[in-house]
Amino acid sequence: MKRLRDFTPAQWLAGQPLVDAFKQTRNDLYLKLFCRHTPEGHAVWLAALKNHFVGEVMPDLVLSIAFEQPKVIATQIQYIRDNAENSVFVVADNSRTPAARQAIQSLCAQASVAYIGLPRNTARHANRSHGMAMQWCYENIVRPLQPRCFTYIDHDLIPTKPFSFSRLLGNHPIYGVLWKNKPDDAWQLWAGYCSFNYSQTQKYQLNFLYDFSNGLDTGGRNFTRLYQHQSRSQLTFASNVLATLTNKAPTLTLQIIDDCWIHMGGAGHKTDFNNNYEYFRHILERLNELPGWSIHGQTFEQVKTINH
Repeated sequence: MKRLRDFTPAQWLAGQPLVDAFKQTRNDLYLKLFCRHTPEGHAVWLAALKNHFVGEVMPDLVLSIAFEQPKVIATQIQYIRDNAENSVFVVADNSRTPAARQAIQSLCAQASVAYIGLPRNTARHANRSHGMAMQWCYENIVRPLQPRCFTYIDHDLIPTKPFSFSRLLGNHPIYGVLWKNKPDDAWQLWAGYCSFNYSQTQKYQLNFLYDFSNGLDTGGRNFTRLYQHQSRSQLTFASNVLATLTNKAPTLTLQIIDDCWIHMGGAGHKTDFNNNYEYFRHILERLNELPGWSIHGQTFEQVKTINH
């Protein structure tokens, strides 16, 4: 929630600070109750996962929040297995329907990928549901494991080249796609691609819910908890480009992150996602044949660069 002095007189007359404060308190209560629930066998599952986080060279923890799209997770698993460097990949399933959960769990079992079905999430607001899922993972996976580096990615974010989040993070406390509110100073990392150095951020009480009062999306509550305490000029952020495929119809606009990750967007909520998915797969397979591809090459035409 933004500072009380930042509300306008008109907003005070309309009672906006009280409304925002009530909603934030309510959401925090729901979040606290949600994070208390753990699925049956969670302790055993966590203990098995912890076996990976021993020794001098600790792997990165990469968490994908799955939602209702088994075929998207299947694609992500395929490409992450081909490109991850020293990483433990976990699919945290926030799907609502039992059929989707069963399918995603089966895919993970076949690929020997760690799967955890999150508690039933009754939040209907997409941002709230996503933020609650991220917070549950932080409280019940990240904090017990205490990895050097932990990262959240969207379930329709696909790596096309080898990647290492700890290498991208370096000695910084955070790394990811910068998402900021204009013209205010409030800013955040995009929830779909954000990395954290656990040893440097564990002292902050992280909260991955949105902060619409500050004009911030999922994870925006971390502006007051974490981000405002960082010197933004001393940080490095991911490159973030929107590109349109022009060599074959229909035209499809994609988000390209760090010249590696392709984000189609809309999996789970766009009505035309299924129509575009097969075309998306075709693009990925074609790029896989061209290991030297670049967003500045012939395959893509850069249409917009998001300036930091």
